Amino acid sequence: MSEIVRPTRDGIHGREFISTAVDLGPKPPFLRFDERGELRQQVSPTLSLPIPVLFDLPPATVLSQRLGKILLATAEEAETLLILPVAAIKKFALFGRPIVPLITARDGLAGADFQFEPRLIELDGWDDGLYRQAQGQFPGSIICLRLDSVSKEELLRTFAAGMRVFHLATNYHGRDRDGRFVLDLIREAHQVFVNAGFRDEVTLLGSGGIVAAEHVPKAIICGLDVVGLDTPLLVALQAQFLGECADRQTSQFKLPAALKTDWAKQRVTNLLASWRDQLLEVLGAMGLREVRRLRGEMGRAMFQIDLEREAFSGIEGYGS
Repeated sequence: MSEIVRPTRDGIHGREFISTAVDLGPKPPFLRFDERGELRQQVSPTLSLPIPVLFDLPPATVLSQRLGKILLATAEEAETLLILPVAAIKKFALFGRPIVPLITARDGLAGADFQFEPRLIELDGWDDGLYRQAQGQFPGSIICLRLDSVSKEELLRTFAAGMRVFHLATNYHGRDRDGRFVLDLIREAHQVFVNAGFRDEVTLLGSGGIVAAEHVPKAIICGLDVVGLDTPLLVALQAQFLGECADRQTSQFKLPAALKTDWAKQRVTNLLASWRDQLLEVLGAMGLREVRRLRGEMGRAMFQIDLEREAFSGIEGYGS
């Protein structure tokens, strides 16, 4: 295999470039130009990340000003994004372009003075009024819808309403509110838009249950564009997991008492660098020169449930 894809594998070692950059935001299916060559349509804002990874919402029980500043500084240096609740942004006086405010219908946008123009705003569940308000108040921002479950009807309905960026958020065990596994949710959401003919117009984010470097390319090959990290960031900071940690609101963690900012920032940066190296290895082995081409390439993947069915379906007792 290495001989077949040798030119691309050299990209891992610096002789050929392999892109890990991804784009977030609405993408029109085609462009219209007038007779003078000018665009007839307004192009919506998009943003690019150098790696297909962002920092998801930190657990409520451990979120503090110190942790917020550490993650913000790291996100700024890595040129990625950090999702934070509006209340935490105000309480801890956090502001900067990497921050993605998470807005609930209960909080609304009343008094949402972030002291910066968010590049991405995330809505915690669908609310048409809140969506229109966010569009009017932040015309230059991309609006993302955070979902804790997936249904074909809701995806297509919110797409028709104008939503183009979706975040599939599961708990720390990779389960949605109905108990379905994150792998199935990603594949279902991806296939919904493929079947509808809209897949290239939307961006799919996903988080929860992604705890190893190999999970990033696996999630992308199943249909995600960008992966959100949560517990791996805490592991990098040597946090203790107290009890059964599954829910973002009640799970208990304990950070080191003497958590130094420079040390913590370097630890998270090292995590991102090592996970990017793993992604480059996967792309190089597949002969792909950019991570965008990996998205949804399920023909390149093997799934345990399918392999077991092929191997054992004829054996008495299998599946019982």
